[in-house]
Formats: sequence, structure tokens, C-alpha cells
Amino acid sequence: MDVMDATVYPPLDNPQWSPGSKAIPGTILSDSIYITQGSGSVIWKLDVPLTPGLYKVYVMDTLFGSAGALDFSVKEGDTPLTPLTDSTRVRFASSQSETNPQSGDQWHSIGIYDVSGTDLLSVSSAWEPRDIYTLVALDRILIEPLPAGDRELLSKLDSDRTRIIVDDLDAVIDGNPLLITRDDNLSWNGNFQSITNPEKDVKVTYTMPYAVNRGQYEVKLWMPGAHHSGSFDISIKVNDTEISSGKLPTVKETEYSGGSWVSIGGVWDSSSTYDTTRVKYSITFTIKGGSVGETGLDAVAFLGLPSNDATPTPSW
Repeated sequence: MDVMDATVYPPLDNPQWSPGSKAIPGTILSDSIYITQGSGSVIWKLDVPLTPGLYKVYVMDTLFGSAGALDFSVKEGDTPLTPLTDSTRVRFASSQSETNPQSGDQWHSIGIYDVSGTDLLSVSSAWEPRDIYTLVALDRILIEPLPAGDRELLSKLDSDRTRIIVDDLDAVIDGNPLLITRDDNLSWNGNFQSITNPEKDVKVTYTMPYAVNRGQYEVKLWMPGAHHSGSFDISIKVNDTEISSGKLPTVKETEYSGGSWVSIGGVWDSSSTYDTTRVKYSITFTIKGGSVGETGLDAVAFLGLPSNDATPTPSW
């Protein structure tokens, strides 16, 4: 849904709003983007109820204009919905950032929601006056239906943790291997990819899509119930600095009948190690060239632990 489909206050014809095409001298933007420093609110509301099921909701982080943090709310009628993954607070990237500047528009998840279909779904936000470093840019939202099998995978992860899930299709795969897509109802989004007997090393890197507060995090890999008999080396990084490495031994399919989340190395604590207030975890799986076996690649879950959880010693 475009911003032109939303209810915005003050209205977009108010002088406090700058159309995106006029906000950047010499630049013409084809999409409807409106930018402001003033306080305001926005609500996108569907015309008809959704079919019951799981839906993932995204907001657009525009290349130009958006910056700073913004809180969103998802409701079904007047009932607030709690996200099953991610967070409703978006920290927008910036093309002016000194580190990792934004290079294009990007979708930012504000969570997966369990929708009953009994009323109209809405997505809203409100904000106080901003400065030139925290501009609000309104663009689009996206609501994506998810396969029914994702519900079961989510049910196998602790519900009291922050859950950030990265699919294999969002991972970076280096080594140009032959990838085979396997359909499986008990895999994230209904399918996964596999690699068999690679001739050269293959590196598969899953990275958090956004930075998170420092703290305790656990990494889990969804191990498909079939098409997995290989092994791989593992490296976990925080802000591009390796914090641990090791090897996950060959996994027999019979050990995970039907599939299972497998913890990778225990729990990692970034609360006192890094100077930055926010961190980004990544994990790289290396399948050695000349190795024998099939390695299934599916989703990875980055799990933030409740503050009262103890920190076990990581081990491979």
C-alpha cells in the first residue's frame, strides 16, 4: 500500500510535507514519498479483512529522507497485535551514515502476525517533531502471507525471546555451487536449498537484517528432516569481528526426524565486549570442497534472551 492510500495527519498537502521529488535538488523520484520534520501520524488500513493466517508486515526504508527511529503499531480492528518476530521499532538507515551508508530503498520487517480475519488490519505510527538527522519519510508498506508450516517452526522457538529469522534465500552464498531447491512443508516458507558433494569450498553467510541492542543471543539453524547428511565449519561474528569458530559434525537425518532447530555453539554475550550500543550478528557455514554428503540450507534464527537468563559457556 502506497502512502497515497494512507490517512496522514497533517494531510500531505500541508506545507510541512515535502514531496520526495522536490526534497532532493536535481533528483526525480517516481514513487510518492513525503518527508517532514514536523510531528504527525499515519495509518494504512485495508479495505477488507485478510484470510486467517500468518502475515509478515514490512515498511519501506527509503534511500532519501528516512532516518532515526519510528515506532509502529499493527491492529486488527481495535485490537493490537503482538509481533511473533522482529520488533515494531524501526531504526531507519541513512545514505549519509559514515559506516555502512544506505545504498538503496529497502524493506524493513516489523514482524510476523497471527491474523484471525475477523476485522480490518491496520498499520500506524505517530511521532513528535524531528530534526534534520531524524527526518520522517512516508512511502509504502507490504503485507506478505506466509505458508501454514511457518507456524509450526515458530512454535518450536521460545516465545519469550526476540526472534529474528533469516531465510536461506536471504543468505549470501559464495562458491558458485549447484543449488537444488527442495519442497518441504516443514521448512521456512515451504522450501530450502541443498548442496551435494561440492568440488570447491562453499560459504553461506546469514546476517541479521538490522542491528540490535547489545546482550545475550543464541543462534539456531533449522535442520531439515531430510536431504541432510553433510557437515560444515562455522564462524560467528559480531560487527564483522569473529567471536568463535568451530565445526558442526556430520548430522544424520534420523537424528532430526521431521526437522529441528539446532543450537549453534550456545549463547553469545555482546553486552560488555563492544563499544557500540548496537551490534549485528552473522554466521557463516563453510562446506569444504571435496566433502561427501548433502547439506540442507534453510532458515537461521537469531534469538535474544530474556535479561534474567543465565549465560552458558559456548561450546562446539
